[in-house]
Amino acid sequence: MKIIIKREEPIRLYHHPRDVTVRPKSKKVDTFNSDGSPLETFDLIDKEVSWDEDHERDLMELILTLNVK
Repeated sequence: MKIIIKREEPIRLYHHPRDVTVRPKSKKVDTFNSDGSPLETFDLIDKEVSWDEDHERDLMELILTLNVK
């Protein structure tokens, strides 16, 4: 799984869901350090979910792109 946080360009890339929390009602995205401590909060604009397919390696990966401001 890839979680991409981006504005115009990607800001950060995460691979573990525990590192990012999306709060849809308040439209916030919280990020965390590897030790679980808060890192940064962003305002959520929208989200996109897609699949990345690698036919050569026979793999599929879920990609969640979070557009923030």
